[in-house]
Amino acid sequence: MADFQQAVTECGLVDLGFTRLPYTWDNQRDDERNVKVRLDRGFDDYKFMDLLNETSVKHIPLTYSDHSALIIEVKVPENRVFRRRRKKRPFRYEHMWQRHDSSVYFVNQAWDPGTGACDLLSIASSLSALIIIKHMG
Repeated sequence: MADFQQAVTECGLVDLGFTRLPYTWDNQRDDERNVKVRLDRGFDDYKFMDLLNETSVKHIPLTYSDHSALIIEVKVPENRVFRRRRKKRPFRYEHMWQRHDSSVYFVNQAWDPGTGACDLLSIASSLSALIIIKHMG
């Protein structure tokens, strides 16, 4: 659980909150043995909140599950205009990139092996840096 909380913090995620039921899981036992807790949550980051701050999460009970459904409604403000992005072309590896004189330099510049970090966030950051350097080079 601590690793999950750390990932949420490092990624800058924020709990969206909820309406309706105060819990998302019910062990469906009787009397004092009944436990109801909020296990399931919706997250976003601050950039998302700035763009789409009227997003809401509703907990909806299900008859066939011990978990509630999360209905996440994203409301786009009327004054907000989103431009359609051109479809990204798929990545294609060209062997000529490997033969380029500076290829090792570009990889080493983007991916510092001295950091010793091997979590997903570090890997994604290094890959993104390599792509940026490739486009600049």
